[in-house]
Amino acid sequence: MIGDPHEDFDLAQLVAALPEQYDQSADTQVADIKNCQNDTVKGQKAFLIASIGQAKNLENFLKPISETQRKTILEKPYLDEENDQFCPPLVIAARNGHFEVVKSLINKFNVDIERTGKVKFESFVIDGASALWCASGAGHLPIVKFLVKSGADVNHTTKSNSTPQSGLL
Repeated sequence: MIGDPHEDFDLAQLVAALPEQYDQSADTQVADIKNCQNDTVKGQKAFLIASIGQAKNLENFLKPISETQRKTILEKPYLDEENDQFCPPLVIAARNGHFEVVKSLINKFNVDIERTGKVKFESFVIDGASALWCASGAGHLPIVKFLVKSGADVNHTTKSNSTPQSGLL
């Protein structure tokens, strides 16, 4: 049995815990696990850089990563435990008002503009919020305009059926 998920783990122990019918060699299994762990670490770092608005640092961090791995990293949601948010880098950058990061992620890295996440506004947790919804709800008008010009869906609803337009009213 593998211990606490927050503790370091032994890759050999993890591979041994995989089902026997897993039909890859042990070396391939270990490589798959390392790649998954590597994506998560890189993704969390990209999320943190985006959340504090460092566009150039984010670009420099992402450029050497393969396009396939970059796509995986940028579309996946990441946890911000301190603020109870779980979203991809584009959503957190829009939520926090980081225009240059939003612009870079869309123009240079072609992220999915409609990806959603769970974000916090004051004491409310909004699940299914897009970057446009977040920018709108936070009053970041330049980001709202940019996202709309870039093709964001102004009618994209959250899980509670709120649209980006409701944040502008």
